[in-house]
Amino acid sequence: MAVTITRELADQYFTAGNHVYWRVWDSLDEADRDALVTQAIRTISRAIGSDVAAETVTDDSLDFYRPDYAVYEQAIYSIPPHLIANGENTAPHWIGIGPDGEVTEFPKEGSISPEAKKWLDVQSGSTVTLARG
Repeated sequence: MAVTITRELADQYFTAGNHVYWRVWDSLDEADRDALVTQAIRTISRAIGSDVAAETVTDDSLDFYRPDYAVYEQAIYSIPPHLIANGENTAPHWIGIGPDGEVTEFPKEGSISPEAKKWLDVQSGSTVTLARG
């Protein structure tokens, strides 16, 4: 089925009991949530090299290629701290290890959320291959 991505569906994705950052999403006004979803659509489309809205997914609940969920995760990842009350302390923060081994704080301009990468089924470097022999 074709992917449908809207702010209304993002609101459903970020509900209590479904996502740990539901309060953060709920605290934003509608215009900011619309803008974050639109920006995330552009970011994910650029990352996959095609319009994310043209992607298709199955109804299989075990399907881990969910570009719609990737967009919603990218949207929450991209929230500027100033949109959240006391955002420097309460906004979601992501810490990672950079390619040089140094600890870095995300998001960086143009970076893709680690959670979005999971829904895109993007491997982040090393993979494990099982072989029978």
